[in-house]
Parts: sequence; C-alpha cells; structure tokens
Amino acid sequence: TRKDLAVARPRGDLPKLLKLAERETAFVLPDLPSAIAVVCQNDESRARGAQDWCLRMLEAQGPFFPKVVALETLGELRAVHFIPEIMEYLSDENSYVYGAAERALSKMGEAIVQPAVGRIESGLVDPDAAHSLLVLLCDLGSRKAYESVMQHLDLFMEEIGPGAAT
Repeated sequence: TRKDLAVARPRGDLPKLLKLAERETAFVLPDLPSAIAVVCQNDESRARGAQDWCLRMLEAQGPFFPKVVALETLGELRAVHFIPEIMEYLSDENSYVYGAAERALSKMGEAIVQPAVGRIESGLVDPDAAHSLLVLLCDLGSRKAYESVMQHLDLFMEEIGPGAAT
C-alpha cells in the first residue's frame, strides 16, 4: 500500500525519515516513530540527531503533526532525559499532541515517577495534566508509582475529583 511504501522507501535513512515526519502525513504516524527509533538503535550519533530534530519540532510554530511525531519518537527512543519537556505537552489543547505525550511517557517506565512528583510538587499541574499523570502512574503499577499517588492524593482529588482515573 501507499502507506507501507512511504515508510519503507526511506527505511534506514534517518534524514529522509525525519523529512517525511515534517509533512502532514498522518497515515504513516503508526510506523514512522518506530522506524526512526530502529535507525537510531545502537548509534548514539543518530539518536542525538533524532532527539535534536524532535526538540526543534516541539519548539517550532506550525502544524501539530510534526510535534506528534516528535513526542512519539522520543518515547520510542526511550529518551528519559526529555521527560520534563514531554510532560509540558500533557496540557496541550490538541488531543493528538497530549495523547502523543501520554504514549511517549508510558514507554519511559519507572523514570517518569520522580519528574511527575517534581511537577506535582511545583504546583504547575493543571487538571488535564494531573489526570494524565494519575493514569500514567497507576498504569505503571510499581510500588514507587503508587506511593507517589498516595502521597499526592489530595492534589489529584482537588484537581480531577473522584472516579476519574480511567
């Protein structure tokens, strides 16, 4: 199919994959971030290049699609040092963008707990981000994640109310 060809042609070529990611091509979204991550596997230089591209896309004004690809790619790369930047997008108005941030963070595992706690304790968490953090921590299911939820239960109840952790 066209979708398969769009990602298959540049497979293995990071610059071409990143160029494709800058286009409004939603039909390749499910495959593109993982294709970028595969090219970067075991190659620190390529991974840094992809991460730099992701940060440029997140900082750029313009269409949301490259931001979605950038967030998803950071998740696929397991770029845990960018967790705070990814968390910024949990409050985005665009459901594609905050959904991509949630999916990226869900791939980071236990590494999200401390930055989530830091964000909560900073007082800079709006109700949408609080809900996302609650779900991410509960889905993580580790003792550390559950302890963080219990420690900040008052905030979660205040910001999102009871019964919203689904």
